[in-house]
Amino acid sequence: MKFIESIKVKDGEVFNEALHMERFHKTCEKFFARRGEFPDLKSCAGFPEKGLHKARIVYGETVESVEFIPYSFKKILTAKMVESEKFDYSHKALDRSRFDWLLSQKESCDEIIITIGGVVCDSSYSNLVFEKNGEFFTPSTRLLNGTKRRALLKSGAIREIPLAAGQVKNFDRVFFINAMIDLDDAVCIPTSSIL
Repeated sequence: MKFIESIKVKDGEVFNEALHMERFHKTCEKFFARRGEFPDLKSCAGFPEKGLHKARIVYGETVESVEFIPYSFKKILTAKMVESEKFDYSHKALDRSRFDWLLSQKESCDEIIITIGGVVCDSSYSNLVFEKNGEFFTPSTRLLNGTKRRALLKSGAIREIPLAAGQVKNFDRVFFINAMIDLDDAVCIPTSSIL
């Protein structure tokens, strides 16, 4: 089994590296009974000193590759709620075939919001944060406890709540967050644009 870490690198600065390293080590311990050696990104070939890049680490028992990919925010205007059978994505696996299958159901929408058993989880590539009256909430039923989500919870910027699909329209906007996208980046849509 193979896994990935996607880490934000902006103008030569590596973001949330400690949380990525922690997840990397926990995944290695669980699946390979060893801690694994997390790469020193700044010493890797092609480390970018300028611009916004995604450092993509692919690993199994050992690190297989490290690449730096220029990053731009996905344009999202609409999202479709898609119900899924229960599945485990508590570790950031390289195999994303379940997400690809769910995405195939988005029809003319730009993104999906995954629900399982009628409760809101994540999008195809991010955790979700819902805003109401200037307060921010994230579903407690997430698929992946992402590093950005964890950092925002720890700082108190967002709060975790149970969220049924039928409650989504009670909020003003939904933000898409991940290691590359912060709340301040405002990758969001009004909940009226969720179909």
